[in-house]
Amino acid sequence: MLKYYHTAAAGVYLLSLLQSVFAGSSNDYIAYKFQYFSDNNDVQVATNTVTISKSAGSHVSISGAYLVDAITAASKADIKGASPSVDAITSASSINERRHQVSGTVSFNDDIIRQCKTDKESDDPTGISLTGIYGIEPDYKSKAGSLSISQDLLNKNVTVGFLYGRSYDQFLPAARYIPPPGDAGWGYFGDGRRQTDRISGSFTQIITSATLASFTGEYVFDRGYLSRPYYVYEIPNTSPADTIHMFYHENLPPERKSIAFSAHVNRYFPIKRGASLHCDYRYYYDSWKIESHTIALKCYYRFADHFIINPQYRFYSQSAAFFYRDIYTGVPEYLTADFKLGRFTTNTIGLKLIFELQNFMKPVDNAVFALFPVSFDIAANYMMRSSTRDVAVRDSHYGYFPIATGYRNFWVQSGIKCAF
Repeated sequence: MLKYYHTAAAGVYLLSLLQSVFAGSSNDYIAYKFQYFSDNNDVQVATNTVTISKSAGSHVSISGAYLVDAITAASKADIKGASPSVDAITSASSINERRHQVSGTVSFNDDIIRQCKTDKESDDPTGISLTGIYGIEPDYKSKAGSLSISQDLLNKNVTVGFLYGRSYDQFLPAARYIPPPGDAGWGYFGDGRRQTDRISGSFTQIITSATLASFTGEYVFDRGYLSRPYYVYEIPNTSPADTIHMFYHENLPPERKSIAFSAHVNRYFPIKRGASLHCDYRYYYDSWKIESHTIALKCYYRFADHFIINPQYRFYSQSAAFFYRDIYTGVPEYLTADFKLGRFTTNTIGLKLIFELQNFMKPVDNAVFALFPVSFDIAANYMMRSSTRDVAVRDSHYGYFPIATGYRNFWVQSGIKCAF
């Protein structure tokens, strides 16, 4: 089980900031979120995030976030359904590690068009944001930056947006965890570096006073070391009389280009206290020949003055990468047993409750916390995966992980946001 003492520390840190950081702008806030993830591979992740946003003048705001993950993974033994021809061996049978990530954003918002055209009467502000992220784990580090621009048009009835981002990632495994080279394996690791470029554009249109639609296109280019350094694969010799098994490191193509298109529609229904329905569709295709479709539905309903209920459903289906096989024969050019690169579908159901607490709190003279808008939410999601057949991964103790058919995960999340 995970030890969650860092959760209390993050909460104390949040409360101490409430008293002194903010000066009274209604756009300023501080938020804390906790999320717990668990699946039937005995993987558990506890995530704590503290976010602070502060105005710096009438057109500029600055925000920052600190995230810490606690990750635990334990092995199982004697699970049936393993592929007899391809097994993956990891050099660490259990994982207990932390991930730390800091991020910061500087945002600018002003009606630049009006300043350039003095006869313009409509209010169509321009938004510009610069974001930087740095994350580190015991065996991995990541740096990322992005620039996003949005422009309102036609008196805020239309919004167009653009984003460009680049990230640099590197595996840094300790030497004792790197598997020995296979007898005929590839030069699998190198410096462990990868680079990702991301470009996206969006268009949002207010169709009626109760309906909004948006469309997004995205292009992503990954290159460098895209495999995982911890996994080697055991392939028996093709000769029945030869019992020698050869070991090969996972080897994925050094480049991956992908495109994605999505459509989103929001519809408000003027029933008692109000409700809205959010519908999403996303299409994805990449140079590894993976094609996927995603459909998501969300409903928000205010069933009481201070309570909102948010049921959710998500369906996902994808095809397999061109090099993915349930059973490999001989020595393939590319090799993996990662079920996320195979063909599968998932169904996810979720429920979220939002509590708006601001009217429950009354100002008290000289109190540490006076009246301010506070919202609290709690959510739970359950995901079920299905695929064509069982494929298992086994650890250094030769126990089997069921990772494809029958895979399930569950996560819960809670958070509190205080605006000043």
